[in-house]
Amino acid sequence: MTEPIVSHGGHGLPFSKGLTAQSLSASGLSPPRAFELAREVERRLLADGTSEIDLAGLRELTGEVLLAAEGEGALRRWRGWSALDRLDPPLIVLVGGAAGVGKSTLASMLAARLGITRVIATDVIRQVLRSFFTAEAVPAVHASAFELDLEGSPSRPSSWAPAPPPSWSAPARSARRWWWRGCTPCRARSTRSC
Repeated sequence: MTEPIVSHGGHGLPFSKGLTAQSLSASGLSPPRAFELAREVERRLLADGTSEIDLAGLRELTGEVLLAAEGEGALRRWRGWSALDRLDPPLIVLVGGAAGVGKSTLASMLAARLGITRVIATDVIRQVLRSFFTAEAVPAVHASAFELDLEGSPSRPSSWAPAPPPSWSAPARSARRWWWRGCTPCRARSTRSC
């Protein structure tokens, strides 16, 4: 039996268990479980003798398999993640944190789960910033995060004394307080399990 063709926009490609599994894993399934369900989707396509299916039909069939195997919650999550590729504005995910905590690892894993194809490394961003700012203006951009001291300046000989911290204007202090107030509920929400 020939491979089923998935058609979309006048073009067709062979059905891919890998792409289907990647799509399913975005709903929270483990990669092996997602691949197992993708195999079930393929089995149903072959059992029905389907030689061609449109993208909407494939989504419907995948949803049926997911619902039967994992329930309504998994189906709802999968539909939510599937809708991301139809957003008008692009999806931009920023990951921040202290040096060495695993931001790049997390970004790579999240990108794989969401099917994001462009991940910009910190080094690339830092290099772009270096082209705009001199080392005297922003020394932290011109050094590795592992070479910075607590003040955010590149490490200096012991005879070097750091500049005093900047004084904050009243509007800046107010803005900083509001920013921290906004971060507290975000941190609380991010630590809850889904």
